[in-house]
Amino acid sequence: MMMAAAGSIAIVPGSRSHAVPQSARDPAPAETPQTSAGRPHTWSTAMPPRGDADSTRPASSSVPIALSLTSDAGWQPPDAAPEPALGAETDAATPFGAKGSRRLLISGFAGPSTGDRNEPVIAGGMGLSWFIEDGFAVTQSLDLLAFDQRTSVRAGLGYSLTFQYHFLRRETWSLFAEAGAGLLLTVGDVPEEGSFFNFMPQAALGATLDVGRPWRLMAGVRWHHVSNARLYRTNPGRDAIAGFIGASLAF
Repeated sequence: MMMAAAGSIAIVPGSRSHAVPQSARDPAPAETPQTSAGRPHTWSTAMPPRGDADSTRPASSSVPIALSLTSDAGWQPPDAAPEPALGAETDAATPFGAKGSRRLLISGFAGPSTGDRNEPVIAGGMGLSWFIEDGFAVTQSLDLLAFDQRTSVRAGLGYSLTFQYHFLRRETWSLFAEAGAGLLLTVGDVPEEGSFFNFMPQAALGATLDVGRPWRLMAGVRWHHVSNARLYRTNPGRDAIAGFIGASLAF
């Protein structure tokens, strides 16, 4: 038997000689990677026993490596955006008065009747406004009304359909004109010597003001008429000039 330089070549009689690279027997230690937090990762390797049949294979093909990567810091997904408050997303993405936008209304009005009667009316209710074109809205509302008359106070329920045009719109305010009509049912006759069923033509001028999205305040002056259009024997009718105030919410 002949021996060459140690660790290089082995010659055995009756067998083939095999070259075993030094790097395959004594692999250099791998560098230990660092985490973003400065802690080392843990590497785990598993190497099967070397045999003569596999000794000439490159180390990269004969040595399977199982890799285990751990870190105390862990992986964190990106922070999700917070959910917007009610109405905020819609109002932020859609300018006020844009076509297709909708608003919930809460409003009321009060004022004296015209002429020598001086019989005030007080009303309050809720409505839904839908902008069918930019700056032009259709509003439906239900109101509770009270009429202070000379000899009695009459309460009633009214439904109104009005058309509202915001002829001047800015980011935080607008000016509008409104006109429409409604139906009124009362407990007793309104006005006195009138009827319990009446029509309510009405018109208004007003303004809106952004007080923090999605809310807007609204205020103005309203002309409010009550009459039965001569459906009954008498039709005295009544008119009132009232101030109104309210708020609207985008949704």
